[in-house]
Amino acid sequence: MFYDEPGGLLRRAGELLSRTEAPDEALLAQLRLIGVQLKRLGAMWPDLFGTLDAENHILLAAHADIVACVPQSLAVQIVTDYEQPADPVLLNAALLRQLNDMLAVLHDHRHEAWGAASLQRLRRAVADAAVIQGALTDKAWAS
Repeated sequence: MFYDEPGGLLRRAGELLSRTEAPDEALLAQLRLIGVQLKRLGAMWPDLFGTLDAENHILLAAHADIVACVPQSLAVQIVTDYEQPADPVLLNAALLRQLNDMLAVLHDHRHEAWGAASLQRLRRAVADAAVIQGALTDKAWAS
């Protein structure tokens, strides 16, 4: 997941940077790459959680819009009410799971007006969230 990656990068950086043996060319290359990744992470970090909040806002709105379109007879197939974690990272994961779980039902009803509209709404939300993530990533690569 996009928002989990910094932790993995930091962990790998710590592991490699804590080696005590004399560096060789392969290790030096890895250390340089880690340095680049840490620089990118540093460029992203100030906007990381603002970006996450913006993405969550988009996904929450899409979820609500889709739930409003689902016929009552199918509401049991789609989780329409769930506990929203206060932690924005956990909320993002929960929203992505919820939207992913809706896909099967929406695809099964894609030829009905509500199903087609819901799929379009979901696609738009995912595209909008990707634009937000892309802008953050572009900032990191420009550093």
